[in-house]
Amino acid sequence: MRAACLPGPVGSVPAGIRCPVVAESVGCASVAAIQIRGFRVEPDEVESVLAGHPAVARAAVVVRPDAPDAERLIGYVVPAHGADGAELPGSVRRFCAGRLPEHMVPSAVVALEALPLTVGGELDRRALPPPTGLDLAEAREELLCQVFAEVLGLDRAGTDGDLPTAGVRPLPAPAGAVRASVVEMFQEQARLSPEAPAVVSQEETISYRALDERADRLARYLAAQGVGPESVVGLCLPRGVEMITALLAVWKAGGAYLPVDPALPAGRVAFMLADAGAVLVLGTREVAENLPAGRVRVVALDDPMLAVLTDGLADRPLEVVVPRGGLAYVMYTSGSTGRPKGVGVTHEGLADYVTSVPPAVGFRPDGEPGRYGLLQPPFTDLGNTVMFSSLVSGGELHVLPGETVTDPGAVAEYLERHAIDFVKAVPSHWAALSAGTAKVLPARSLVLGGEAAPASWLEELLAAAEGAGCGVFNHYGPTEATIGVVTTRLTREKVTAGTVPIGRPAAAARVYVLDGKLGVVPPGVTGELYVSGPQLARGYVGRAAPTAERFVACPFEPGRRMYRTGDRVRWNSSGEVVFVGRSDDQVKIRGFRIEPGEVEAVLAGHPAIARAAVVAREDAPGDRRLVGYIVPAEGPASRDDAELALSVKRMCAERLPEYMVPSAVVTLDALPLTGNGKLDRRALPAPEYRVKQSRPPANEREESLCQVFAEVLGLERVGVDDDFFALGGHSLLATRLVSRIRTVLGAEVEIRAVFQTPTVADLASQVGDRKSTRPALRPMRQQEESR
Repeated sequence: MRAACLPGPVGSVPAGIRCPVVAESVGCASVAAIQIRGFRVEPDEVESVLAGHPAVARAAVVVRPDAPDAERLIGYVVPAHGADGAELPGSVRRFCAGRLPEHMVPSAVVALEALPLTVGGELDRRALPPPTGLDLAEAREELLCQVFAEVLGLDRAGTDGDLPTAGVRPLPAPAGAVRASVVEMFQEQARLSPEAPAVVSQEETISYRALDERADRLARYLAAQGVGPESVVGLCLPRGVEMITALLAVWKAGGAYLPVDPALPAGRVAFMLADAGAVLVLGTREVAENLPAGRVRVVALDDPMLAVLTDGLADRPLEVVVPRGGLAYVMYTSGSTGRPKGVGVTHEGLADYVTSVPPAVGFRPDGEPGRYGLLQPPFTDLGNTVMFSSLVSGGELHVLPGETVTDPGAVAEYLERHAIDFVKAVPSHWAALSAGTAKVLPARSLVLGGEAAPASWLEELLAAAEGAGCGVFNHYGPTEATIGVVTTRLTREKVTAGTVPIGRPAAAARVYVLDGKLGVVPPGVTGELYVSGPQLARGYVGRAAPTAERFVACPFEPGRRMYRTGDRVRWNSSGEVVFVGRSDDQVKIRGFRIEPGEVEAVLAGHPAIARAAVVAREDAPGDRRLVGYIVPAEGPASRDDAELALSVKRMCAERLPEYMVPSAVVTLDALPLTGNGKLDRRALPAPEYRVKQSRPPANEREESLCQVFAEVLGLERVGVDDDFFALGGHSLLATRLVSRIRTVLGAEVEIRAVFQTPTVADLASQVGDRKSTRPALRPMRQQEESR
């Protein structure tokens, strides 16, 4: 490939010709490596770091041979809206110094109102102004002064004489210890604001002091049971104060926690505990009775005897030294080999996330603590953004009850009544909460994550959010990179083209869009996304082979790793990453990551099944469902397809989490194959949900409910005896059902009633003649009005 202005290969300049080499984010092709002072430099890589600065809208990198033996790397940046152009060059150079080798840090950075373009829309290199006032040696000296000043906490470090010592901050802790882990940041908040409310859960409110002291006592008990660094403690607790107390206590004792959903099948729980090497499980007496019997001891936090034992313990910290790379928690995700994988997240990665990412998603824009609404259970890392951001900043964390988070009216009422500022949610969940009602919004920031958001829905949401003064942010990241690494504030202008950017790298995270040979692809070209930086997880617990496959050596950062996400993305013209799809079969259903291979392994394990396949289908816009396809071992003459499909679904429910159970199982005589023998996914038929032969509706109420059931499920008709969930319903569709019943019948139905009475006939008796007494929703009050 040749550059338009050069007669030779990119990176080589014929004698006597001085033409700068450039890589920019405005559509130009990628530029090959060049040599500066004997070092190989990738201009694309330097440009991507400049563009990753949160205050930079666009960036370009140029090599200027200002003297025969003094080539200089110069950066040009366009400030983002509201950024200080005067302060930006120094900030960008310090930003680069922390992320690039010295020889790749631009000698100077120039702030421009816009990058000059030619008539053809390409960067006009000749119109770029030269830097002024600094030669190469002065630029290096200035950069070192700025770095010294930042480390020493001074306004400016001088270049003459000894460095001043007045007001010097302690040097960073040596390798092997973390000075500011999440639990230490929480303890500092408990010291600064001891009586401030830390957690609000249903009728219980606990202050920072009380939560800290309760966790200290439990930590001393755990230490006496042998919990220490690298010990894994299972937490099988409901959402609320006890769960947060337990995880803080595990950290204070030096251990790592493993969140375990009490609703999981017993076999899966047993596997997770054994695979992670858990030494202890904290739960409740009710949960302890349902946990699988095994070698792991279960301690019930509501056992009166435990209260007697812990009440006499000191409520002071244990002062356990936490290693920098020490294990903070283990989070299990679906595995393509047929069994889940435990991701080991470190204290360093989590501390980096909570200190750098929250400002990028609109949390605490004025520096003051706010109120955070936690919708998710603690069994995935989606809710960690809200939970830990609140605890380390002195915020007030509201843990919404499980029965509330799927009820649109209840969520809207809670957010308004408690003046909640910040919320994070899965797009499909938030869409279900907003369906048929006024847009549900927090006061200041709504963060979307866990799955791709449709542009058409976002346009409606953004219109409502702008009117309410609420920022909407897209936040992307795999569990293997500690919650999230890329983010952007969404606007209607960004989604008008039908594509939704996931954003730019946040803080110290670095992302690369690479081809199959690990080469950097130019803007606009699709490649695979790789992530590096301090947020990378340790790997998969006890799985050396999968860890080596996904956590690979980074060719751009010697001695460091990068994580291969499997996500296909591209850079857009604004320097933001746009999600395109997957390079494998992994799918997202309602924010949960699912490897179809794990579900297929369970289906194929049924004794009557010869072959199986699992795909995610979206036969109705916005309604993505997991569908299983099975080929029975016996011929058509000797089988009952309906009974077999029901048997397979029952087995899946016994072995898999609810979100991994196929909504439908389709029986086929053979799986369709392509010409090269692979599964032909396009030829798989859509599932047919069969309604029962039942009596006609007995009254107008039943008739209306039948129509609402059919509308929500996307079916032509539904009988009075048909089960909502047997016809493909799930928790988010149940949320929509409740909303439609309120709209059509004017009746109030709790979400739990749908699960307990899932047929039209049974639900009609629950609805009765009750009319909705909920007041009409009003626009969200501004924060200053509600406090």
